[in-house]
Amino acid sequence: MKNVNLFIKRAVCVLFVLLTLSTGLFAGFSGSTGMTLSYNFDDNSYGFNRNNTSAKFDFNLLGVSDISGGDGSVKAQVEAYLTLYYNFENTGFSGKDGFTFNLDNLTGQFRLEDASIYGPGWEFSLVWIPGQLDYAKSPIDYTVNEDDTLNNATATMLYNKAPGVYFKWHDNEVGFGIEGDSDNYNITVYGQTQRFLFSNGLAMRFGGFYSSANYNGMTQSPALGASGKIGYYGNLFQLYLAADTGFTFLDDTVDFKADIMGSAYFGFIGIDAYYATTADVPGVGSQQQYLSGRITADLDSAGLPVRLGFTIKDILAKQDMELSIGYAISKNFLAEVHGGYTIASNGRVGDMIQGFNSYYKRIGAWSAGASVSFEDDTLMTAEAGIDLEQILDDSEIILSAYGEVSSKAIISGAELKLRYDADDLTHASSDSTENGDLGALSLSCMIEW
Repeated sequence: MKNVNLFIKRAVCVLFVLLTLSTGLFAGFSGSTGMTLSYNFDDNSYGFNRNNTSAKFDFNLLGVSDISGGDGSVKAQVEAYLTLYYNFENTGFSGKDGFTFNLDNLTGQFRLEDASIYGPGWEFSLVWIPGQLDYAKSPIDYTVNEDDTLNNATATMLYNKAPGVYFKWHDNEVGFGIEGDSDNYNITVYGQTQRFLFSNGLAMRFGGFYSSANYNGMTQSPALGASGKIGYYGNLFQLYLAADTGFTFLDDTVDFKADIMGSAYFGFIGIDAYYATTADVPGVGSQQQYLSGRITADLDSAGLPVRLGFTIKDILAKQDMELSIGYAISKNFLAEVHGGYTIASNGRVGDMIQGFNSYYKRIGAWSAGASVSFEDDTLMTAEAGIDLEQILDDSEIILSAYGEVSSKAIISGAELKLRYDADDLTHASSDSTENGDLGALSLSCMIEW
């Protein structure tokens, strides 16, 4: 076994050197590092780098191979990626002291991005088949990732892809996959139409899939899905509707899942809605019979720098409401106040709604807060806010606060930041303990590379 491990390590080393020397490859470090000096008001602790919590470093090696055959109208292309990376997070090293590591900690990934034959207006892929369509996503229920992408609530349909091929002709797409033997097999069929555009502002597109999912240990029942979206884009009125449906064929019954979202805008008034028989809600989990709605009014077009918003989530069970008012004091300065109230839980137990039984009601949950923000890329960005929350009608009020001032303009290539976060200033036993009750103050200078 030791000889095998030694062989693997030597092979990785040889591959590493070859890739580094190959044409079209590059290797290097990426990430951010710097100094953070913090003070915790709960226990009076202080120190650099948040008491020896190390920064995060990633080492990336990326290789791309792009091979095209021939100069004619029909040609083949292959595109592949190889990434080797090591995550230095939580290693506890300090500055120039460094630390040692071995290849057991090195992770590699090889991905064949594309292997296709191209012609005038068409494409034939030899190595992949698209996943299920997901036209309907909630514009109301979402979380924001660090890279500013969104995780939206959506309904996940059963879809097990078999290896297959994919053909595209003028935006019309067809895919087919199969694996198995004479007794059991898995078949995947996928299709999506082109975008139909009409001169009156109407647009639509449709698609669907089928997956038998009965091979190589898979015992799921066959599944069928259909999706569609339609939009109307006029001068005064815009409308967008999208829906995804999925049918799983069990022995005696058919399990049905669906979600639908809609957005309509008339002048400065906007209305959004989302419904799912079963939705995967970010930060909440799987929820059955999930319905949310929102109405917004952007009065800037009417000469007032004010934006109003009213949101109500989980309408059938919780009636979790929030009203917000934003006022643009200037081009760079924005103030906002918000307040929320949850009427009841009305039978919501985990992901189930059980008869809307009044036994599960939770009256009196409310929240309120205010924030201000300033943004000027040539100078600095700043924000501050305070929030009040009572999670039960007889519980203590939780008071949280935050504030931050940062600038990338003072020192070229570096970001200076001063931040304060407090989760529970009234010691009301908040669920969040990330920043402590009385909070933490940090001063940092970070360099990205």
